[in-house]
Amino acid sequence: MEEVTTKIYMVRHAESKYVPGVERTRGLTDKGILDSKIVADILQDEIDVVVSSPYQRAIQTVDELANRLNLRLNYMKISESAEWRKKDILIKREEI
Repeated sequence: MEEVTTKIYMVRHAESKYVPGVERTRGLTDKGILDSKIVADILQDEIDVVVSSPYQRAIQTVDELANRLNLRLNYMKISESAEWRKKDILIKREEI
């Protein structure tokens, strides 16, 4: 039987200007947008599935990669509670 290897790449969101009170909706800076394209350049031959938090800056960071590869961008629902690690589940784009 052939051995199957799974690689998981974790990418932190690209540069985003901190704005108090808009944690979920703040987007990337111009530099962050350029950096997201570099992420796509580096990973475009390595990725089969793209998953992001529902935060706008995280989505923008991996959106270019998903689009280049014609992959669906999956979202991970994050609870606001301290127990969020136990409650993460994948959600559909329409639910965000």
